Amino acid sequence: MMALFDVDKTLIHRSSAHENAFRHAFREVYGVDAGVELIDYHGKTDPVIAEEVLLLRGLEGEEIEGQLPRFLRELREYVKHNINEENIELIDGVEEFLSFLKSMDVPMGLVTGN
Repeated sequence: MMALFDVDKTLIHRSSAHENAFRHAFREVYGVDAGVELIDYHGKTDPVIAEEVLLLRGLEGEEIEGQLPRFLRELREYVKHNINEENIELIDGVEEFLSFLKSMDVPMGLVTGN
């Protein structure tokens, strides 16, 4: 048996740094004022989320793809520099549950689209 977890809304309450990073990177790289709330982003990778939002804002596929590596760098840098300002809280019961799994020698890991 193995236990795999996503992070947001599974182990922790949602972090706003990641959502804010998207808004920042859209503006910096593509000159677009947009956020992830425009789409259903659950379970999608960051590149897919970016593409869907930018297509909705009228950008073309080639224009999106050409700047995607820079977009992802901006996204990572924003999170890296702003995550420490977050008050990230574990969801109630998570710490105890993870301790229980550890006591049972259950291997654990993270699976995330990001």
